[in-house]
Formats: sequence, structure tokens, C-alpha cells
Amino acid sequence: HGRLDVLVNNAAICFNDPTLYGKVPYTPFQQQAEITIRTNYYGTLAVTQAMLPLLRESDASPRVVNVASAAGRLRGSREIQDAFVRDDLDVASLTSLMDQFVRDVEGGVHADNGWPNSCYGVSKMGMIALTRVLAKEEPKLMINSADPGFCATDQNQNQGYISAAEGAVTPA
Repeated sequence: HGRLDVLVNNAAICFNDPTLYGKVPYTPFQQQAEITIRTNYYGTLAVTQAMLPLLRESDASPRVVNVASAAGRLRGSREIQDAFVRDDLDVASLTSLMDQFVRDVEGGVHADNGWPNSCYGVSKMGMIALTRVLAKEEPKLMINSADPGFCATDQNQNQGYISAAEGAVTPA
């Protein structure tokens, strides 16, 4: 007790279907952004920040693995892409970017403002950028992101080409 050696952040939501394959009522794109960013970005940020004190106490090469996705590759306008890879990017400015995406989607202007048309993709783009920021801020911790591949899960109605068990090996 009193320390944590490994944290794997893997919680996520993805509206591959606006009803999550019949599990929730129809969710319009304008409403998907807040839910997706709150879960995938803010959830990862909150859990990680809560666990950082325990990770810092570890003497066993403490590490954080954020489960990413190819959907999080840089997309959108050059300006948007550049904002996510700035050398001086910090948690506050990244969080502002994520909030701007939600506001732009809710306002129906995200495409006009250079954002890609994927709430999940932007959430994972933010999480990958968060990984880079935290790795820079916490040099004594090993902080990485990993893409397990297209795993067959409830999130995609088991359409993935590798099992969840096979995908779970990636962050390990």
C-alpha cells in the first residue's frame, strides 16, 4: 500500500454507431463530443492525476500506459495538428483544445474550424498528446501510449480482427 507500480488507462467510449448498437438511445453527433471527450480524455487525465502521487512513490520503475488507437493519429487542418504537437504544449492548453473541439461540435462549426469528423479520433489524439505532455512533466516515470490493434469488443460489435485478450498483451 502507498504506492503504485503500473497504471493502464483503457476506459473509452466510441460511437461507431449512434445507438452503440442498440444499447443507448440515438445520440446525435453534436451530443457525442461531450460524452466522448469527458470519458476518453478527462477520464484518463483524472485517473492519472489521482494516481501520480502513488506512482511517484514506486521504486519498481513506475509506468503509465495509455491505450491509444490508430484513430488518434493526427488529423484535421495543419493548424489543429500543429496545436497538438507544440513543444510547449501543457495540460492546461491541451485541455483548452479539447474543450474547443466540444464547443465547435456542439455549435456545428467543427469542420469549418479544421477539426476532423470523429469524436473518438479527437479524444484519442488528445490522449496521445496528453501522454507526451505527462512524459515530459514526469521524467522519473515511464509514460507511453500503445495501440492494441482492432480488437473484437462490445465497442465495435465484435468486428475487430484480433481478440481482446490478444490486444491486452500490447500494453503489458
